[in-house]
Amino acid sequence: MQQKFDKDNQTYFDQGYSLFNQKLYAKSVQMQDKAIKLDPHFSEAYNNKGISLYYLGDYEQSIQMYDKAINLNPQYAKAYNNKGISLYHSIQMYDKAIELNPKSSEACINKGVSFYQLKRDEEAIQMYDQAIKLDPDSTLATKNKEYSVNNKSVGPTVHKQNQEPAHATQFTQETQENYISKGVKNYYYLGDTLREQNRNEEAIQMYDLAIKLSPQFSEAYNNKGECLHQLKQYVEAIEMYDQAIKYNPESSMAYIHKGVSLKYLRQYEQAIQMLDQAIKLNPQFF
Repeated sequence: MQQKFDKDNQTYFDQGYSLFNQKLYAKSVQMQDKAIKLDPHFSEAYNNKGISLYYLGDYEQSIQMYDKAINLNPQYAKAYNNKGISLYHSIQMYDKAIELNPKSSEACINKGVSFYQLKRDEEAIQMYDQAIKLDPDSTLATKNKEYSVNNKSVGPTVHKQNQEPAHATQFTQETQENYISKGVKNYYYLGDTLREQNRNEEAIQMYDLAIKLSPQFSEAYNNKGECLHQLKQYVEAIEMYDQAIKYNPESSMAYIHKGVSLKYLRQYEQAIQMLDQAIKLNPQFF
């Protein structure tokens, strides 16, 4: 039996995420609204809708979305962090985010910015140090610390609000095994999580497991193709998009992604054909 999610809430959610990454924030909101309509308890969709509204400058509405996400999931650390940004750097919200997720370097950075704005430089530096301890590669924390140490007039930068796919959690080995045991759909979601962490090789392994259990799983082929594209394996990525289209000829995202990979191969005419087909299938995206 063909596995299709193109009409369910997860697909609308994924489409909204893709549109956000293209900076098409209003269209992203529309997709998240469709996801929420199908599942009013979809806390991640409220969170992502809030982020798009924030980038559209609608801070009040974005806060309302974060509140809904938190009401549905009181342990949702990222929603507290995002609400803190929309409230113009609420230390209280960042504290809650850190309480729920002590490993959140993003919340530490943002709390540091709040202290900087209050001219509490020593406390700001402490938060940046904590962020650097959690994420030694964080150039943002390092630069922000430099602003506070040197009292530069140009202020530090908050950690941007980035959307996330559903179930985008840091998994331990034990929780990975428990999560995967629930079936093919969870291989797919875990693959998405790993892909968003730029762990593309590991994500490919998860998509392969999903495909092994469901050989006609169009979305798994598509997302595996995205990982291969990020690894600059454009020919192999196109092969995956072709499989995605084979099993779901109405997958506009597969056509879009194939078009992008073709562009990187300088096959511009074919790339345009793919994008034209995507527009034909889903004109509201463009």
